[in-house]
Formats: sequence, C-alpha cells, structure tokens
Amino acid sequence: MKVYVTATMIVLAIALGGNVAWAADDAGSEDASGRKQPGCPLAGSNEPSCCAAGQYEDCSRTDGSCDCGSDSCCCHQRRRGLVAGVEATYLKANIRDEGTLLTQGCDQLDSGRLANFTDLTGSPRIWIGFETDRGWGLRGRYWEYTAAKSNDDFFVFDYPNIVETVSANSRLHIYAVDAEVTRRFRCGDWRWLGSFGLRNTGLKVNHGFDFFQANALDEEYVIVGSATTNSLRQVDATGLTGSFEARRPFGDRGLAFAWNMRGSVLWGTDTAVASSRFMFPDVTLAQLAAVQESTTQYIFETQLGLEWSRHIECLKGCAFAHLMFEYQRWTADLRHASFEMCQTVNDNSLSLRSIEPNIDFAGVAFAIGFTR
Repeated sequence: MKVYVTATMIVLAIALGGNVAWAADDAGSEDASGRKQPGCPLAGSNEPSCCAAGQYEDCSRTDGSCDCGSDSCCCHQRRRGLVAGVEATYLKANIRDEGTLLTQGCDQLDSGRLANFTDLTGSPRIWIGFETDRGWGLRGRYWEYTAAKSNDDFFVFDYPNIVETVSANSRLHIYAVDAEVTRRFRCGDWRWLGSFGLRNTGLKVNHGFDFFQANALDEEYVIVGSATTNSLRQVDATGLTGSFEARRPFGDRGLAFAWNMRGSVLWGTDTAVASSRFMFPDVTLAQLAAVQESTTQYIFETQLGLEWSRHIECLKGCAFAHLMFEYQRWTADLRHASFEMCQTVNDNSLSLRSIEPNIDFAGVAFAIGFTR
C-alpha cells in the first residue's frame, strides 16, 4: 500500500511539472493551413492533432471518421469553463476487526464478524472545478460514506431454565474533502487528466456488544450475568493527494474505456477508546481504555469501467456518464493506538480489542457530469 501511494505521488509530481517525455513532440508540426499534424501534445494541451490551436475535438466523434480539413466536423473553439459532476457509489465495507471475544468454558462467541457490513451502501461523491483553455484547472471534491448494522438476535442459547442472548451493532462514517490543481492532456489515443493537491479526511467506527444470561423461572426471566462492551476508533488527518484519470475512446457512439487511480498520504491523530462491564451475581468488573497518538494514513483508490460522452454545441462542452467498478483501501499506522483488555470471572472471560482502522471498500459507481 505504501509503495503504491508513494509511486503515484512521484509520477504526478513529474507529470504536472510539464517536463515529461512527451513534451519533446511539441504537439507535432504545422502544415500550411496552420493545423497541427500528428504528434503527442504538450502536457497541459488538450488539442488533438487535426485541430488548430485553441480548438478541441468533438468528444462524440472518436472513430477517426472526421475530415481534418473541416472544422465543422470535429473541431470546436475551446473556451474556459466549468467542470462538474455527481456520482453515486454503492460500496461494501470490510473491516478487519476481531471485536469482542466472550468465552464460557469451552464455548466462544466472537463478535468480530459483526463489524463487516454485508450490504452495498449508497453514498454521494461530487466535484466542481474550473479549467482554462490550456488544460490547467482547479477542482474540489467531496465524498461521504455512512453504514450501520445491528442484530438483536445475533446468537441465542436456550438450555433448560437458562437463556443466553447476544446482540451487537456497528456504525461506520467516513468523509474525504479534496482541493487540487488539475492538468488535462492527450497522448495518442488516450485522454489524460492529472491532479495534485490537499486532502482532509475523517474516519469513525463504533462497535457495541451486549450479552445477557438469565434463568427462566415460572415464565419469568431473572438476569444472572451480563457483559457489555463499546469500542470507538477515530482517525482525523490532512495531507497530500494525487490522481491520474485516463480515457480511450472506441467506436463512433461516444463510448470510451475509463480508468483512474488516486493515492493519498495524510498525517493526523488516531484515537482508540473502549469500555467493558462484566457482571455476575455479587461480582461486577469494569474497564476503560483511551489512547490518542499521531499517525500516518494511506489511501488507495481506483476505478475501471465505461464512459459515454456527447458534445453539446450550444454549451461548447461535453456531457458524460460513466459506470465503474470501484475499490478503495484505507490504512493507518497501528504502532501506538491499539490495545487489548481481558476480564475473567470463574470460567467466563471477556476479551476486547481496539478496532483496527483498516478498511476495504468494493462496489460500483455511477456518475453524470459536464465539462467545457
């Protein structure tokens, strides 16, 4: 994970600097009419080889059928303008967490699997920015994810005159805010966009666990034992983020393969808090732990799928929609803010570990937007 993120940041720093290998082609040479002949444009230029300076290719004509001698076919005057989009992500979160472990003699109850959210959860991502006629731009992005799960009948024992019930609940909330510089360019059949900037994130995971043991006497239940735990893990961080976005058109219907990758390195605070209470007749045990340390957070994101776009002449820009597979990996340094608590009464023991802030997301994303 650290290697992927670091490599992404280094390549972005080189690409956005503009002194990259394809700059040597300098967008090709010009013919007598002033049109650029085939060549790889300078980083920062979105001009196709058959369009004059200050123009861009019609995004809906990508099959090479355009006659480079006709502006009306595939070349349009470039204008400064808005870049905006909204995306619905449907992701499943997987938290690597062992949770609470309750042992009664030879029986064990592990609540760790309750922290894994089994359903796809919808969440919004929005972005808005501005691009110049040379491919430079500024962009802001926001993504938020909230998932919750509860199970009041997670595990039930029903022995003669004894009933044991275990319930649990989990909640996850994450947000990410980006402010970045962007640069759009083209090389060969690929349209590229690089970005580099600042990111602020917040990650918060809550996990609760309740156990009750009761005697059933004359249709009444008398609680003779219980265990309750609550865990919190929160990471707040700010740092650097960078990304590459690529499109390769195919056919004459405005379709393109689309792919992007983002890496982030952030620094902030990692807070872990947990409490537990173990109660049996005449015995009550309680524990509380709280740790806060500095941490480094690493985030890797990627999408792969199809994009459709169409030029809108009256708006001098392109509308687009895409459907993508998405994967994210959030990790943080675990060297400090981690602990384990254990309580024992007779043959009963209650073990509680701090939640690990390592989360995988996988699912799909659908977006619509506009570029000028």
